[in-house]
Amino acid sequence: IKDMAMREDDIIVAAYMKSGTHWLWEVMSMLKKGSAVLDTNSKVQFMMEFVFTEVLDDLPSPRIFNTHLPFSMLPVQEMKTRRLKAVHVYRNPKDACVSYFHFAKAGVGRFPVPTKNFEEYFEHYFYSNRQLFGPYF
Repeated sequence: IKDMAMREDDIIVAAYMKSGTHWLWEVMSMLKKGSAVLDTNSKVQFMMEFVFTEVLDDLPSPRIFNTHLPFSMLPVQEMKTRRLKAVHVYRNPKDACVSYFHFAKAGVGRFPVPTKNFEEYFEHYFYSNRQLFGPYF
């Protein structure tokens, strides 16, 4: 992803898991289309970390990408050179933590946490470096 070719009209929505990435991507997609109709495409096909860059390259412009990756893992030089738009979504860490705990506990996500205890999850996963995309802090 760090070497991915970007276009001048690309937009990147970046946020920690369960912080509103999907919601904001939907809003931005509606603004791009000029229509408040829910996009039936899977948001995952626009997640930079889950799709091969060759697939992302084939998407029509303007492209709106999602990511949970830290800024240091993104194509920073391309972003600076092309002056891309990036939207960083920040959610109260307490809310993001509780939301992800319930999401993972319910088995909805691809990356469940191996605990049913919130205190253990917070100490050993959310607050440490054991989360999929690194610690929140």
